[in-house]
Amino acid sequence: MAVTAPAELSAAATLIDFWNNYINPAVWYSVFIMIIVVINFCEVKIYGESEVFFAILKILLIVGLIIAGLVVDLGGSPSGDRIGFRYWKNPGPFNAYLVPGNTGKFLGFWSSLISAAYSYANIQVVAITGAETKNPRVIIPNAIRMTFWRVLIFYVVSILIVGMLVPYDDPNLGISTGDAQQSPFVIAFQRAGINVLPSIINAIVCTSAFSLAASLIFMPLVYLSLGSNSSVVFGWFVNITTIAGLIGWLIIEVTYLRFFYALKTQGISRDRLAYKSPFQPYLAWVTAGALILVVLFSGYSVFFPGRWTVSTFLTYYVDIAIFVFLYIVAFFFSRSGIVALEDVDLSEIADVDHEKAGILHSADQNFSRWRKWII
Repeated sequence: MAVTAPAELSAAATLIDFWNNYINPAVWYSVFIMIIVVINFCEVKIYGESEVFFAILKILLIVGLIIAGLVVDLGGSPSGDRIGFRYWKNPGPFNAYLVPGNTGKFLGFWSSLISAAYSYANIQVVAITGAETKNPRVIIPNAIRMTFWRVLIFYVVSILIVGMLVPYDDPNLGISTGDAQQSPFVIAFQRAGINVLPSIINAIVCTSAFSLAASLIFMPLVYLSLGSNSSVVFGWFVNITTIAGLIGWLIIEVTYLRFFYALKTQGISRDRLAYKSPFQPYLAWVTAGALILVVLFSGYSVFFPGRWTVSTFLTYYVDIAIFVFLYIVAFFFSRSGIVALEDVDLSEIADVDHEKAGILHSADQNFSRWRKWII
């Protein structure tokens, strides 16, 4: 999570280049860092309200983009061109990468997993809010359940709209000038002859990147981008932070599997828990296996002839070395092995049973129907 901050600050500066690329990015980095430091020195109420404000902007932006994208796709743009699924037929839904044919299309899909995973990074932090939430045993499970619908609407539907509006062979998708002109939504509206929306999109996305960085640390790392193109360094940060996040998810999966089998070994039913996910432990095993594959083969492209660079290789695989090193150091100093399943401390489940009935009853009485759906 912490390393995400420089990536977001780099992204914010890149977005500003859309309007003005004559000012050194270091100026924007310094301005953003100063504002973030001031916000973090404020009381929790001010910080929380600022994050809520930025979150509302992001939600309104995504909903607006989906609606505007549908209007453009159905012929409501100034050009009057009805696009439909035209670009899914010509040039097609998948672009070959590195090698021609279906193999190249699969490699292109695989290479996009890192960029896609970056968007989902830290989605698990909703559980961290439990310490500052009233009735967390009710609120957190409900929030987790709603995560599926938020991902479906704000991520999957928006990507579907982009795929309908912009063909993969659009030359603007491949530019790396350090500005935001390669944003798919910006390209889509520029192709439709709508020139005002790109500036609005970039302004709100810039605040989005800035607000996320406000909750993280390691911000001075963003100055590393001054020695290279900001979009290139942003790609490095994306790789490093995404792989770190995937390793974190893998640890979560391993921890859950240990918890699951500890419950089974000690004869404790999962029905006593505040939340019980379905299809376990099979989903956890499948997810863990998929994460291992993505982490190990994330940087496969550097091994193709003529594509090897040390910097790119390190951005994909340095996290693995860091994790192994930290694990060995922790094991050396703690001198504690893996706890046997029958010795795992699950005594707090009795406290859950004691609190669960009263909390659920009070929550059902206090929440209206629409509020239950939102949370």
